Amino acid sequence: MNRKHSKRRHAYRTPFTFLLFLGMCTAALCICRTQHACGLHNIHVVRIPLNSGMQVRPVIARQNALKCETFPEMIARTRPYAAINGTFYNESMRPLGDVLIRGRLANRGHYHSALAVRADGRVEFLHRGRNNFDWSGYKWGLASGPRLVHNGSIALNPNADGFKLK
Repeated sequence: MNRKHSKRRHAYRTPFTFLLFLGMCTAALCICRTQHACGLHNIHVVRIPLNSGMQVRPVIARQNALKCETFPEMIARTRPYAAINGTFYNESMRPLGDVLIRGRLANRGHYHSALAVRADGRVEFLHRGRNNFDWSGYKWGLASGPRLVHNGSIALNPNADGFKLK
């Protein structure tokens, strides 16, 4: 197998984890997407009121020995209002953060910050020390990082969130 073919095959098999905002939208709700310039980068913001009926939840690409679900296939399957890249992956394409789906841990990772959703729809931002996250009482969750804000202030500390410089 030549190198070019190998890269193409690897890219095709890359799994995705996304945070999805699912539900029906009504005109009365203030759901908006905005884009902001930040130096050389753009920041995309999706604002959805917590009482909108939308769900925030992670989705992992379906895969088998022959094929991994593509991004367009995931979007067709889930039909989200918005999809946001959720976490990072190791060399074998396993997510590096915890992924909680319908109250079950689909992947155990090592990141220290997480977005968690309780069964009643309340969203919480979690941070852990040395212990694993306790996902009791949560329906959806995704650990990633690094954490950017804590208690309304910038709190960027990649080392404390499990990121190491090489």
